[in-house]
Amino acid sequence: MDRKACKLYLSHSRYLNKVLDKFNMGNCKVFCTALATHFKLSAESCAQSEEDIEKMPHVPYSSAVGGLCYGVH
Repeated sequence: MDRKACKLYLSHSRYLNKVLDKFNMGNCKVFCTALATHFKLSAESCAQSEEDIEKMPHVPYSSAVGGLCYGVH
């Protein structure tokens, strides 16, 4: 913040790092990829093991994705 110039600076990288840390993804590997428009999600790509299925309701995916989308737009 520069009070004399009446300017406020925002750091997207700092915000995004906080979001990643909140969801225990702060040490994840960076990987850039574009999702093709023809790519379709299917039931086969869902969790298959009982352990993964039991974990799914406890993972706030929409909050994580929403936080990341907010930070990049």
